[in-house]
Amino acid sequence: MCNAAEIVEMQRLARAVPIAPHVTAYAVSVLAATHPDQPRAPGLVRDYVRYGGSPRGAQALVTAGKIYALLDGRFNVSIDDIRAVALPSLLDVLATLKRLATSSCSRTVVIKLSVSRAIWSRQVEKRFCEEKDTE
Repeated sequence: MCNAAEIVEMQRLARAVPIAPHVTAYAVSVLAATHPDQPRAPGLVRDYVRYGGSPRGAQALVTAGKIYALLDGRFNVSIDDIRAVALPSLLDVLATLKRLATSSCSRTVVIKLSVSRAIWSRQVEKRFCEEKDTE
């Protein structure tokens, strides 16, 4: 078990992990895709999500990506790290499902969102890369 000083040191280490600007932009792009009113939002988000993730969601995504990289023995964050932590970091989006309270198959909806995360991340990455190419 860790003592308080060790926990504070782990927090300091996690915050110090560098993240490249394009990876940060990708994390923000993933968060933006959780907003149903955004053009980059997948149909599943438009159909089932009432509100997208907040700026704190982006912070959680980046912080989780840093910790994921450290746990993998690396000292920098990759897009794959952001992909890997997207779903658990943005669970607040799942809490705002439009039909969750009235649907008898809410678990199915959550599973569909979970499964679609990989496709969703690829769609967002493709759009992000297309935007970068046009700049």
